[in-house]
Amino acid sequence: MTTAILMYHRVCTVGANSACYFARGTAVQPATFAAQIDHLSRRLRAVGLGEALSGAVDGPSFALTFDDGYRDVLDFVEPTCRPRGLPIALFPVAGHSGQSPTALWFDRYYALLHRARRRHGIAPSMLGLVAEESVPSIDADLRWWVRGPLKQRLAALDSTRLEEALDGLRSTLASSGDDDLAAQLYLREDELRWISREGALVGGHGAIHQRLDRMPAESALVEMRRSAALLDTLGVMGPRVFCYPDGGVPGGAAEMLSATGFEFGITVEAGVWHQHGNRARVPRFLVRESTTSAELDGIADAVASME
Repeated sequence: MTTAILMYHRVCTVGANSACYFARGTAVQPATFAAQIDHLSRRLRAVGLGEALSGAVDGPSFALTFDDGYRDVLDFVEPTCRPRGLPIALFPVAGHSGQSPTALWFDRYYALLHRARRRHGIAPSMLGLVAEESVPSIDADLRWWVRGPLKQRLAALDSTRLEEALDGLRSTLASSGDDDLAAQLYLREDELRWISREGALVGGHGAIHQRLDRMPAESALVEMRRSAALLDTLGVMGPRVFCYPDGGVPGGAAEMLSATGFEFGITVEAGVWHQHGNRARVPRFLVRESTTSAELDGIADAVASME
């Protein structure tokens, strides 16, 4: 009756176009992913997310989820999970699929860093930061670039100012464009439809991947409705599950979910799911490249202790 819901984003190889995701802690290598799920499979039974949320689970279990709709699901996740009989759930962003004109802002930002020709000697003023802040070279401290004050400043901007900031960064870093990025990174709608028919649970993740807790209630409802519309277009069957972008749970989340046809709301809060838990705040465990076997055992122990 208890399940550890695991949160992944990207499963991909380390390279020039994926370095930011590994630095951010939102990517694991295919071999690492296989080892992690094999390790957990020795302790817990793998189940589908819908099965876990509905309570139709006998004994301690784990479920796999993948945020943002990356193509990695077809390239690496499916080939790893299907032979093992492991069901998956994924949460694509309604406004950013493989056929969309632009990628999500943070993916565009990472692409600017990956493709930058100016990688050192950058002054704080060139980035709109205060003079006291030290700016390391991109190659010396990539974590600063994907987790530090510049990323935080960008995340706080409205859409117009964000576009201006990204254009400025492109010039500052002498970086190439990102017009081809969405097609490279995300699953197309026909691929989402296929993977749903093959048994994956496809849920909602907003339309533009903005935190709902920082929006007016009506704007948050629009984000949920657009996700629901995508699921209708895809013909998704089974429970309707919404994954809050960046874990931002809005006030009145339960009522918003009900109003837009979703039965469950998935968070980034760590914890074990039990069928009697809060359906609007379903917890998950983030799994990174650096997650150890001992940490996975700790997750398995937490599940077993609640049985």
